Amino acid sequence: MKTKEQLLTEILATRADAAEGYSEYGSRVLPAMRIYKALATYEERKAFQDALESLLTSSKKDDRAFAVDLCLGFFVFRDAL
Repeated sequence: MKTKEQLLTEILATRADAAEGYSEYGSRVLPAMRIYKALATYEERKAFQDALESLLTSSKKDDRAFAVDLCLGFFVFRDAL
């Protein structure tokens, strides 16, 4: 089972790939969505939520901005589908 810390590391690792993406939301959100969709249990999904919450409340502006992009992007893609 993946922990909050493991998921936080995975989410932040996608940020480097997103810097070269072609779409403001797509290149940032789709990798995070893949991580979320691969989670098998409620506990892992809760850990993902906790990791995202920690990014939103981070003291680092870049982490907070990335988390906001992820949250907005999840809405954009959900509404598009």
